[in-house]
Amino acid sequence: MTIVSDPTPGDCGKVTGYKVKFAVTAGTPNGTIVQHMVRKYDVKRCDGTKKDVYAPSDYYEGWEVRDGIVYHGASNQPHVADEFGFALEYETYGTKENLATVSFLPNYRLRQGNPYVEDEWSTKTISESRGVPVTHRAPTGWGSVPSKPHTLKVKWNCCPETLTHTWGGCGFMWAKWETFEIKSRKTEIISHDP
Repeated sequence: MTIVSDPTPGDCGKVTGYKVKFAVTAGTPNGTIVQHMVRKYDVKRCDGTKKDVYAPSDYYEGWEVRDGIVYHGASNQPHVADEFGFALEYETYGTKENLATVSFLPNYRLRQGNPYVEDEWSTKTISESRGVPVTHRAPTGWGSVPSKPHTLKVKWNCCPETLTHTWGGCGFMWAKWETFEIKSRKTEIISHDP
């Protein structure tokens, strides 16, 4: 797994462009690269209440390997890159994490069909996977082979800060007003791996 492009932080939790490419070494048998994706989001509105953010939180994605080439799922289209990113969360603060692990399962083929049958994969269940087959159950052999991390963690605070201003002199206050200001909207990348 190699980095194609580093994550680009935007405003208010948004991140784009973190891409990695999966590859195998010469002589690797046919099989499937499987990524177990776990998402942890802690997003709050500026008043401190939890904001529910849609994100499928626990699933597996698969890229078949045939004759040393990694393909987009089970298609005949070569794999280009897997991308992590996060959407803009205006007037919020919090953290988001994509905590994935990637393993190669030798001699494993993606079987597509009913996504609720063990070891069957579907391209229609999670839009964030962009057509890569997914399943919600650990595939046969998962956990018995080495894995590598593929992670991204960010934090942000896009809530206004109240500033109180006064104007006066000689011990008298003639005017008082409040303004709201956001010191920084920029998303901070805490970590990413690889």
